[in-house]
Amino acid sequence: MKSCPVCERTYENIMFFCVYDGQPLTDPPIEGDSLLEKIIDNKYSIDYKIAEGGTGTVYRATHLQLQSPIAIKIMHRALANDGVAIERFRREAYAAMRVRHPNAVAVLDFGITSDRLIYVVMELLVGQSLYEKLRTRHHFSVEEANHLMQQICAAVAVAHNRGIVHRDLKPENIYLHQEDDQEIAKVLDFGIAKVYDLSFTDESVGEITGGDAVVGTPFYISPEQCSGQPVDARSDVYSLGIMLYQLLTGEIPFDGPSPIIVLLKQLNEQAIAIHQIRPEIPKIINAVVMHALEKDPRSRPASATNFAQELDAATRAISEQEFKDIFLQAT
Repeated sequence: MKSCPVCERTYENIMFFCVYDGQPLTDPPIEGDSLLEKIIDNKYSIDYKIAEGGTGTVYRATHLQLQSPIAIKIMHRALANDGVAIERFRREAYAAMRVRHPNAVAVLDFGITSDRLIYVVMELLVGQSLYEKLRTRHHFSVEEANHLMQQICAAVAVAHNRGIVHRDLKPENIYLHQEDDQEIAKVLDFGIAKVYDLSFTDESVGEITGGDAVVGTPFYISPEQCSGQPVDARSDVYSLGIMLYQLLTGEIPFDGPSPIIVLLKQLNEQAIAIHQIRPEIPKIINAVVMHALEKDPRSRPASATNFAQELDAATRAISEQEFKDIFLQAT
């Protein structure tokens, strides 16, 4: 039996992804690890295992020439002859490498060894995912949410400018990296990204997610993704709106006992106003979120940058009004 590393539901071995949160399923753990202390491509020495997912295992490793720590994700041996899985793995590296931004995970290398070890090298991150933080914090203040979303939107905007639509933005794919006493948001996992790039000419490469198949995590995907329609930057804006809603309320706007019910809600229902859940949240912030959650992509902010600007302007308007109120009370 396979299991989901997030919700811990179990599935038959013929399944590859969790139908509830879209996470790759993991195989039962195998005793021992033959890769520990192994040197990959005469460059990277494996130190220890960090995490394991449905497609590969992430290790902490050391770049031998530079003596610097890195993270290396090695594809499971069982997938080494699966052309589609290899291409998805390579595409994740390709897309992430094109998004050069402080708020996106940096991909440094990709390779296939002579003994068919397929790997991607990334910067080593230290901290926790936004999903993990939400489990302990539940919700954030407007200022905190704005600070996080500005970072996330900045990276997503660069991706869009490079012709990449993420399609799976969610708290699990946002990492809160600790560096020099600062918390830096990093966008992860471009594994199912839509890459609008003419260099992908082979049909098997151009669309490895099954044409108009529904891809992404039901709780966070846009209505057009739910119905298998074409996606663009505004689809990611919808997912960003869902995340902002969750940051402010501690709840996802569309929930249900099955993925199908969640998808139907994404298509047909309106989210409950944020101030009905947290009355202290100003209505202007609710308006920003609801603008991103419009069912028709033409009615949403046109880009992640526009969405970030709306949120920042609304947050500053609140802060200025609060300052004026305090000033008037003091005088």
